[in-house]
Amino acid sequence: MSRENKIGLLIKKFFKALVLSFVIAVPVSLFTIQRYLENYVNKTPISWWIFAIALVVTACISLLTLIRKAANQNPAESIKIE
Repeated sequence: MSRENKIGLLIKKFFKALVLSFVIAVPVSLFTIQRYLENYVNKTPISWWIFAIALVVTACISLLTLIRKAANQNPAESIKIE
């Protein structure tokens, strides 16, 4: 298995987990923020772009970490495991 193919498989698997966690986290955090703001007279609107920025930043940091881990791994060890 080539290094590019290996990284592609890791990224695909990883992004599925990232999207699933994002789908779970957004409603929970939105509910928590709304409950927190109930006690205040002046409320600020909650925009969708805040969550989009959080997703992009998290994806970038995680992707860089994943690529670094895959690039530093010895291919002979992964072949032994398979």
